[in-house]
Amino acid sequence: GKKLMAEIGDIINIHVIIEGSMNSSNPYFSSSWRRDLF
Repeated sequence: GKKLMAEIGDIINIHVIIEGSMNSSNPYFSSSWRRDLF
């Protein structure tokens, strides 16, 4: 239900933040990947 989707969204947001901090030279990839997923 909605709760599961919200939890998945939180996990994805954390993942994007981690990816961004580890690979700050390529911020476009994480932002576009996140856009495509939703």
